[in-house]
Amino acid sequence: MVEPVVLKGVTGPRACDPLILMFGLQRKPIAPPVLLACAWCERVDLDGHWHEQHAAIERLRTYEWERPPRFRSSICDACIGTLSRKREWKEPTQ
Repeated sequence: MVEPVVLKGVTGPRACDPLILMFGLQRKPIAPPVLLACAWCERVDLDGHWHEQHAAIERLRTYEWERPPRFRSSICDACIGTLSRKREWKEPTQ
């Protein structure tokens, strides 16, 4: 019976990683992409187009990612238009 190779400080499924076993190297985790999300309606910007959250999840298949995506707040065109109209309506006229 072959004894498993045990490396100091490496545990779990990564202990059988070929790079670790052959060279003692550890792979750096890949950071997930940073996505823009509207702070008001929570739509997600994909390639310059705003999508509802569920559509973005389906398109990117984030449920298959090892790590969840990171988000940066923004504002979509529809929400900025709505906010601009509300602001114009509330401003007093002189």
